[in-house]
Amino acid sequence: MNAEVVPMIDWELDALEQVIEKGMASFQLVGTALMAIRDGRRYLATHQTFEAYCKDRWGFNRAHAYRLMDGAKAVERLSPIGDKPTHESQLRPIYTLPEDKQAAAWQEAVDTAPEGKVTAKHVQEVVDRIENKWVEHDVMMARHYATMAINQLEKITKNDPSKKQEGIRVINWCIKHLSGGKYNE
Repeated sequence: MNAEVVPMIDWELDALEQVIEKGMASFQLVGTALMAIRDGRRYLATHQTFEAYCKDRWGFNRAHAYRLMDGAKAVERLSPIGDKPTHESQLRPIYTLPEDKQAAAWQEAVDTAPEGKVTAKHVQEVVDRIENKWVEHDVMMARHYATMAINQLEKITKNDPSKKQEGIRVINWCIKHLSGGKYNE
C-alpha cells in the first residue's frame, strides 16, 4: 500500500465502483466515476497507480479509461443539446475540434444522421467537413496575403534592383506553395 493514500470513507470507493459495474453501458456515468476515483486518488487504497487499478479492477487499459473520461467531459459540453451519444466512440471524432465547436458539430451530426442513426463514422464525416471548411478558408486567406506580398515585392524590386533576386525567390516560393503552381491575382 502506498504511503500517500488519500483518507476516504470506504463506501465512497464502493459506491463509485458500483456505478462502474452497473453502468458499463453508460459511458458518461462510468467516465465520471473514473474521474472521481482518479482525481480523488481513491485508487491508492488498493493500487499504486490509476493504470494498475483500471487494469486489475476493470480489465481495461489506461487509454480506454481516459477515452471514457474524455467522453464524459464531452457530454457535459453537449448538455444543452437534446440527443446524447449512446457510446463514447461516437464522440471521439469531435475531440479534434475546439471545445467551443464540439456541441455544434454534434448537433450537425444528429441533424444529418442517415435514418436518424448517429454513428462514429458519420460524426467523423461531419468533423471532416467542418475541418475542410476551415482549411479552405485558411488557404483562401493565405493566397490573399501571398498575393498582397507578391504585389509589394514586385514594387520593391522595381524600385531597388538589388532586391530583385530576393523578390523573385519569395514570389516563386509563394507561387509554388500557395497557388498550386499558378499565379492568380
